[in-house]
Amino acid sequence: MMRWHTLRGLSLLTALALVLVACGGGTSPTPTPGAGIPDANATLVVTSAVPTAVAMVNEAFPTGTLILTQLGRPIAQTPDKRTITLADERFGAQGAPNGRYGVRLKANKDVFDLELIDYSVQPESPKAIPEGVGFSGPGITWKADSSGFAFFDFPPPGENRPTSKVIYYYDLASGQTRHLTQISTPGQIVNSIAFSPDGNRLLYVVADANAEGIGGEGSLPAVLDLASSQSTSLPPEAILGFVQWLTDGSGFLTLTGDMEGGAAVNVFKLDGSAQLTRITPQGESDTLVALSPDGRYVVTTSKGASGDAVNLYRMKLDGTGREAISKFTQSEQDQTITGLVWGLDGIYYSLTASADQSESTFRVDLDGANAASVAVGTLYRIVGAP
Repeated sequence: MMRWHTLRGLSLLTALALVLVACGGGTSPTPTPGAGIPDANATLVVTSAVPTAVAMVNEAFPTGTLILTQLGRPIAQTPDKRTITLADERFGAQGAPNGRYGVRLKANKDVFDLELIDYSVQPESPKAIPEGVGFSGPGITWKADSSGFAFFDFPPPGENRPTSKVIYYYDLASGQTRHLTQISTPGQIVNSIAFSPDGNRLLYVVADANAEGIGGEGSLPAVLDLASSQSTSLPPEAILGFVQWLTDGSGFLTLTGDMEGGAAVNVFKLDGSAQLTRITPQGESDTLVALSPDGRYVVTTSKGASGDAVNLYRMKLDGTGREAISKFTQSEQDQTITGLVWGLDGIYYSLTASADQSESTFRVDLDGANAASVAVGTLYRIVGAP
């Protein structure tokens, strides 16, 4: 239905689009607990069978809950190892970062109305969202603290159906909706991308209503200050391959393709320089990227300067101090790193095997030590992590 993605959905899907030809799928190596950097010569017996999940329940998820997919189905694994099936509105951009809320797209003939679901309340009591009615392709952008969300409508391609040219904001505390920004230019539409970590600014873009992606020709990104309602225009390349805001709100991480067919991590600062600073070394290609909670480091997936095994690399935000923190030897035809999140207690990554498409998620210390399997499935995000 939607052709645009926000928040971590954007970062993961953008990265996967760049990585699929660079990585394969494969048998998961066994990182052995206590054995230091994962040794890919060990063997982990995994299965594509999905563990029995309990029925979907109405409750908020504690910090550290893993949000994953198992055989394409969204699930949550709580810190006490319960596995809970998730409804569509509790996964992806529709799900609140704290796991408590979800935005349901309720079908209304050939359009959708938005409803808020509070999973800490039983029985379920959907709440209508003011002005959230009659949307063709609704998009949702949550604040990091789950106190509210922006929403917008994106028109289906090739149709002349009237569409909203407004980004709305719904505040959970007041239950009220207000307009954040709107445009009047024919043939254009506004889309929210991501709130700053403190929730005071919103990155958004004005684009052609028939555009197929963010950052294309004619796209006009900007940052909106919610307090003053003033917007600051940015160059189009600022959001091309957008991954996430920097922790201090001073700019963004992006993942962009280069002329050699690889991909690079870049930093864009909101300091007026209007330049992307590449932090991936020349000659290397990074495919997934995650920022540390303190904002000082990033972890990436890359083949490095040589070889065909994809590994995890850690480096400072300026690109210095880059070092491998895994030692996988399986080739790109054997396995794919399909998920990457820098959690509150270590780095988490997912491996998908090409032979049987089995999916496993691992946790490793920041130096690559003590790697261990923690879940069956592909990691999407972690409740409480950046």
